[in-house]
Parts: sequence; structure tokens; C-alpha cells
Amino acid sequence: MQINNQVNLNKLSLNISSTSESGLKFKEGEILKGQVLEIKEGGLISINLKGQIIDALTRVEVIKGQDLLLIVDQIKDGKSILKVVDPHPVKKMETSNISNTLKGMNLPSNDKNLQLANKLIKHNLPVTFENIKTLSKGLNLLNSFSPKNLEIVGLAMAKGAPLTQETLEALVQFVDGKSNLASLTKETLSLISQMEGMGSSQSNEGIKLLKQLVETISLPTNKSPAEDMASEVSQAIKTNVANENDLLRGLVLAKDILSQKEMPGKLKNLTDLLLDKVDIIGKELGGQKIPNVMSRFFADSNLNSYYLSFPVKFEDQYRLSQMRISKNPGSQSLRDMDKIKLAVSLDTSKLGLVLFHVEWHKNSSLKIEGLVENEIALKHIEGNLGKLISDLESQKYVVDFNGIKVSTDGKEGMRLKLEEKSEVVRPLEIDIWV
Repeated sequence: MQINNQVNLNKLSLNISSTSESGLKFKEGEILKGQVLEIKEGGLISINLKGQIIDALTRVEVIKGQDLLLIVDQIKDGKSILKVVDPHPVKKMETSNISNTLKGMNLPSNDKNLQLANKLIKHNLPVTFENIKTLSKGLNLLNSFSPKNLEIVGLAMAKGAPLTQETLEALVQFVDGKSNLASLTKETLSLISQMEGMGSSQSNEGIKLLKQLVETISLPTNKSPAEDMASEVSQAIKTNVANENDLLRGLVLAKDILSQKEMPGKLKNLTDLLLDKVDIIGKELGGQKIPNVMSRFFADSNLNSYYLSFPVKFEDQYRLSQMRISKNPGSQSLRDMDKIKLAVSLDTSKLGLVLFHVEWHKNSSLKIEGLVENEIALKHIEGNLGKLISDLESQKYVVDFNGIKVSTDGKEGMRLKLEEKSEVVRPLEIDIWV
């Protein structure tokens, strides 16, 4: 929700008037965390306070995405004066204020409750009895109180995701990053093939539905001309994204059908294995979808990318392709952007991981830079660059190619990650590291 109240960020203070109209309520001594979402003309900035976006006039130099620590200095004549403070000396004061808040709700100010309250503050959520209870409930669904789970539940609360066991477990699996849709697809289709060979009529309906769904996830790679293939791949991605809810529901239905009847002997073992694969695939797709929805509807810098992954079939192998599309903090639509950065990778069988960073401009120009894992891949791709550039230019793009380099820092990662250092949990972010 966009709130158009203007506030003054003058020198080291934030002067907010008419807080009742904006829905914001403050208490003297309260410590808040805000985030600069956008720098506008005339000294205006947009800042996120308590989950609401307000416009502010500033004479302090700030940058987009900057986090501000603020303390409510005084409330007088309908105005709230918020001062910008240094986070280091205020730490003890912040803990003391949180302890008093917890005691006011008849909650003990123990380590667990302090962590819960701090997580709410970090995500611009008010520290209330109901929010503490909701955060605890989410952690109970995950059966573990850990920094990672606390961050996941806090983020889900802040972004309005349903706090169900299914949603939270999908996010946990996705953040762990151990699942691979390409491997899961191959293993699932192999199990289906074995069950089809056993000719069980009891599971035919579920097997047929599941096979159709799993094959739908994979991107087409036929031997048609490059132009036709690009069109087919593009259409397949659009279809999969548009129908992701139907796909997830279909997986649940297939799982229900396969679970309905007892299977004899070896067939039962194969069915149990297959049900496990279906469950993992469902969580992988769901975990991929949830941050994308958050990124689409919430304008902040914690989630400023869309992530997609697809199995790609080459002969009898399935390889993983990943895509990350970056968006500007404060922008809710890619259509509003004059420039879009994306990264596309393919884990190949012979060349290893191949990645291209692409910067698309609305004026039909592209900046491209490649990254590979070894010298063999480098030489092979450099020898075929002319064809790639020619195909792009035939699509009316002006291509600025900045070369290819060999990664020296390990394998590429593009998924949602959670960084933890010395019990300090950083915000969730979609990250690429090389």
C-alpha cells in the first residue's frame, strides 16, 4: 500500500505528522528499522516503516536499499520526531526496550522471546503478542528453533505467505538447495518406466497423470531451426509459469491416486519411492514459486529477483537450466524497467556449467558476458560465438559482447540462499556467486 504522507528527514531526524491518517503509531523510545526504497526528485525518498511505504523529504544523503535505524525521540502536537541513530551504541537500549515490551505482554524476556521480537523488528513487523504467537507457531510447524527457520518464518509473515507446514517446508527445502529438478525428473521417469513394465492396473491412472506432469516440466530441445527452437522454449516457459498452480495441484492428485491402494511386493517399494520423489518435486516447485510471488507483490530490496529452473532433455539425459531475473527495489513490474539484468545457466554434460550474464535494454541492445568452469569450455564457446551473435542480431538486437572468462571461485549458485555468520542471520536473497 502506498501512503502519500510526506515527512521530513532533516539533518538527523525524521519528522512525521498526521500519523493517525497514515495508520502508523509510535511510542516514545521505540526503535524502528526503515529501508529506503526509492530516491525521487526534489529531495523526496520513499521509505518503508512498519511495513508501510511513505514519502519523505530528506537533506541527509541516502542511497536506494539503505537500512536506517530510527528511534522515536518525542511525540508532540500530533508529530512524531524520529532520530537516525548509530546501531552500535543503541544495541543495549534496543534490547532493554524489547524486554520492557515483552514484560508488558506478560511474556518472559528470555533469549527465545528476544530473538522472536528482534526478527519481527527486522522485518518491519510490530512486536505484539499475536505476532510473537504466530512466529512461534510457524517455528513449531518446522519442529526446530534455528536461525535459518526463524528467518524463513519471519520473511513469510512479512510477505503475507500462508504459514502452513506445506509452504514453510517448501521454503526450507528450496533454501537448502540440495534438490535438482533435472535429477528428480530423470529418477521419477525411471521409476515410472519400471512400474509401467510391471503392468499394474491399480496404478495406471496415477502413473499416466504423473508422467504427463513431469514431462511437461522439461523444456523442449528438438533439432528444429534455432529460431523455431527459441520460440518453443519461450512458449514452454510461459506455459509452465502460467500453469504452475495447476501443475502443483496435479502432483497432489497423482500422489493421492497412487496412495489409495495397497500394492504388492516390489510394486509397493517402487510406489513408495515414487511418492517420495513426487513430494520432493512438489516442494521444489512450490519453494521456487513462493519467493517469486513475494518479489512480485512486495517492493523491497530483500527479494529483488525472480528465479526459475527447468530440466532440459538432451538425448537420454536431463540437465538443469536456471534463470535469475533481477528487478529494481521499489519496482513491482519488469514492464516498468528500461533495463533488465538476467543470468541464464545450463549444467552441461561435457562443458560443465555454462553461464551468461545478460543486460537487456528497452532500445533493443544487449550486453552479454559469459562464465565457464574450464578452458575446454572456454575454447569451444569462443569458437561458436559468431553463430550466437548472428542469431541475436537477426532478432534486431544490437549486441555488445564483453567476453568469456573461466570461474576461479567454485561452482555457480543462483538459488535463494541464507547466509549465517556467528549466529547473525542475514536476510534471504537470491544470489549468484562465482
